[in-house]
Amino acid sequence: TLTRIAPRPFSDKQIELVTTFADQAAIAIENSRLFEQVQERTKELSQSLDELRTAQDRLVQTEKLASLGQLTAGIAHEIKNPLTPIRLGVQHLRRAHADARPDFPQILDRNVERILGEIDRLDHIARSFSKFGMRPEDAPPTESVTLAPLLRDVIDLEEMGEGGVEWRLDMPGDLVARARAEELREVLLNILE
Repeated sequence: TLTRIAPRPFSDKQIELVTTFADQAAIAIENSRLFEQVQERTKELSQSLDELRTAQDRLVQTEKLASLGQLTAGIAHEIKNPLTPIRLGVQHLRRAHADARPDFPQILDRNVERILGEIDRLDHIARSFSKFGMRPEDAPPTESVTLAPLLRDVIDLEEMGEGGVEWRLDMPGDLVARARAEELREVLLNILE
């Protein structure tokens, strides 16, 4: 024990025991302080993690909206491609009618045929977008496409417009490319537009 009735010096063993106890008490107090700090830091980190998850959710939502915006712009662009030849055909019909051209019935037939073709193309585009997200290996295969008739068709569409540009096609008639004809046609219309 550390109590005594008469004053006298403590023994080395008693001093060692009290020193060991004091050291252990200091360690326990420090551990308690560190534990409280760890608890506080854990709480702060938990709050930070919650905030980070919330920010991540907002970022994912923002990215989804941005992707949807890009998709919408792409759809609008693809729909606009067939609308341009339809507009050009109607303008050509209007001019031919206003000029009372004697070949108006032939012009009408040719333009109606093109306009109906563009409407079919719009239908194809709508069906294509319903397949959006299709894996590339599931896409229709490419085929041999003779370029001259395809280019002539695209140029004919452009010549119907009011741009006043005279187009000339000078290429071999048997030039072939591996492509999807409708996609290649859209690319060419985009280039000439």
